[in-house]
Amino acid sequence: MFGRRKENVWEKKGKCLGEGRRMFGRRKENVWENEGECLGEERRMFGRRKGNVWEKEGECLGEERRMLGRMKENEGECLGEERRMLGRMKENVWGKKGEC
Repeated sequence: MFGRRKENVWEKKGKCLGEGRRMFGRRKENVWENEGECLGEERRMFGRRKGNVWEKEGECLGEERRMLGRMKENEGECLGEERRMLGRMKENVWGKKGEC
Protein backbone atom coordinates (compact mmCIF):
# COMPACT_ATOMS: atom_id res chain seq x y z
CA MET A 1 0.00 0.00 0.00
CA PHE A 2 1.41 3.28 -1.08
CA GLY A 3 -0.43 6.39 -0.13
CA ARG A 4 -0.30 9.92 1.04
CA ARG A 5 -2.57 11.20 3.72
CA LYS A 6 -1.49 14.03 5.92
CA GLU A 7 1.95 13.65 4.31
CA ASN A 8 2.19 9.93 5.14
CA VAL A 9 3.78 7.41 2.83
CA TRP A 10 3.83 3.76 3.79
CA GLU A 11 4.34 0.25 2.52
CA LYS A 12 3.36 -3.08 4.08
CA LYS A 13 4.52 -6.49 2.89
CA GLY A 14 3.79 -10.11 3.85
CA LYS A 15 2.53 -11.94 6.90
CA CYS A 16 4.53 -15.20 6.79
CA LEU A 17 7.93 -16.69 7.61
CA GLY A 18 10.70 -14.50 6.35
CA GLU A 19 8.15 -11.78 5.86
CA GLY A 20 9.31 -8.26 5.34
CA ARG A 21 7.19 -5.36 6.45
CA ARG A 22 8.23 -1.87 5.67
CA MET A 23 6.61 1.34 6.65
CA PHE A 24 7.94 4.70 5.65
CA GLY A 25 6.02 7.73 6.75
CA ARG A 26 6.00 11.19 8.12
CA ARG A 27 3.68 12.11 10.91
CA LYS A 28 4.82 14.68 13.37
CA GLU A 29 8.22 14.36 11.69
CA ASN A 30 8.44 10.60 12.29
CA VAL A 31 10.07 8.25 9.82
CA TRP A 32 10.04 4.56 10.57
CA GLU A 33 10.46 1.09 9.15
CA ASN A 34 9.17 -2.17 10.59
CA GLU A 35 10.26 -5.50 9.15
CA GLY A 36 9.20 -9.07 9.89
CA GLU A 37 7.50 -10.87 12.73
CA CYS A 38 8.91 -14.40 12.32
CA LEU A 39 11.98 -16.52 12.97
CA GLY A 40 15.10 -14.67 11.98
CA GLU A 41 13.00 -11.56 11.90
CA GLU A 42 14.64 -8.21 11.60
CA ARG A 43 12.95 -5.12 12.90
CA ARG A 44 14.25 -1.69 12.18
CA MET A 45 12.85 1.60 13.24
CA PHE A 46 14.35 4.90 12.25
CA GLY A 47 12.58 7.98 13.48
CA ARG A 48 12.61 11.33 15.06
CA ARG A 49 10.26 12.17 17.85
CA LYS A 50 11.21 14.84 20.27
CA GLY A 51 14.71 14.68 18.82
CA ASN A 52 15.02 10.90 19.04
CA VAL A 53 16.59 8.60 16.52
CA TRP A 54 16.34 4.90 17.12
CA GLU A 55 16.71 1.50 15.55
CA LYS A 56 15.39 -1.83 16.73
CA GLU A 57 16.40 -5.13 15.20
CA GLY A 58 15.17 -8.68 15.73
CA GLU A 59 13.64 -10.62 18.57
CA CYS A 60 15.08 -14.08 17.84
CA LEU A 61 18.23 -16.15 18.23
CA GLY A 62 21.36 -14.10 17.70
CA GLU A 63 19.29 -10.97 17.92
CA GLU A 64 21.05 -7.66 17.78
CA ARG A 65 19.42 -4.48 18.93
CA ARG A 66 20.81 -1.01 18.54
CA MET A 67 19.40 2.28 19.58
CA LEU A 68 20.75 5.77 19.25
CA GLY A 69 18.74 8.47 20.88
CA ARG A 70 18.06 10.91 23.65
CA MET A 71 15.61 8.99 25.76
CA LYS A 72 15.30 5.66 27.51
CA GLU A 73 16.29 2.33 26.02
CA ASN A 74 15.47 -1.10 27.35
CA GLU A 75 16.91 -3.93 25.33
CA GLY A 76 18.09 -7.49 25.66
CA GLU A 77 17.06 -10.01 28.26
CA CYS A 78 19.34 -12.86 27.25
CA LEU A 79 22.54 -14.52 28.35
CA GLY A 80 25.81 -13.08 27.17
CA GLU A 81 24.24 -9.68 26.84
CA GLU A 82 26.65 -6.84 26.30
CA ARG A 83 25.72 -3.35 27.32
CA ARG A 84 27.58 -0.24 26.35
CA MET A 85 26.81 3.36 27.04
CA LEU A 86 28.75 6.35 25.83
CA GLY A 87 27.71 9.93 26.16
CA ARG A 88 26.06 12.50 28.33
CA MET A 89 22.65 12.73 29.88
CA LYS A 90 20.10 14.18 27.49
CA GLU A 91 22.70 13.56 24.78
CA ASN A 92 23.35 9.85 25.18
CA VAL A 93 24.49 7.45 22.51
CA TRP A 94 24.54 3.79 23.44
CA GLY A 95 24.33 0.27 22.12
CA LYS A 96 23.21 -3.00 23.64
CA LYS A 97 23.60 -6.50 22.26
CA GLY A 98 21.69 -9.56 23.41
CA GLU A 99 22.07 -13.23 22.64
CA CYS A 100 19.28 -15.75 23.21
